[in-house]
Amino acid sequence: MFKAEKVHDVDPWFEWLKNLQQYPENDRFIKGTFLLDRTWSKDVGLYFAIHQGKGGNRVVSSGDGALWIYDSASTGNILQKKKLGEIITMMENDEFLNGTKTFPLLFHPLKQTIQSRSTNQDSIYIALMDFRYDLADIWGSYEDQHRKKVFIKLIVPEKAKVKAAEYFEGKNVTEDFVYPR
Repeated sequence: MFKAEKVHDVDPWFEWLKNLQQYPENDRFIKGTFLLDRTWSKDVGLYFAIHQGKGGNRVVSSGDGALWIYDSASTGNILQKKKLGEIITMMENDEFLNGTKTFPLLFHPLKQTIQSRSTNQDSIYIALMDFRYDLADIWGSYEDQHRKKVFIKLIVPEKAKVKAAEYFEGKNVTEDFVYPR
């Protein structure tokens, strides 16, 4: 990744975490990241809302599904501008974890290596900067303080899931598309 940084001007730590997030079966070191992968794509988001399972066993889940829609413009400028290594160094400072700077960052550097899963999923990553807080609680608190809508939860009723799955098949939003090998 450090070689890719020199050749392609990408963020090596972000690329490493992105790969661990997209291919957790290859994670031999940290067993998870602080990145939550989300999507810009309504189709991929709905796919995740109605399916469950892993590998070749992804099926339409039982019960209602949910799609969380986040308005990234509602919270001001929270797009990552520094490289992840610089951000991690900032996080070592006690002032960073004082409860006022815990708002999640959107990780979506302009320059990234091409990776089929993140490309097909149209991924954006949200970094929860302080694990003492739940992401929905942070956004809900922000909504209350600023009287702005940050996110909505769209419920996908169980009875609509079969029709939605047929819609995805027609658009080729399948497990092989979302999780290319």
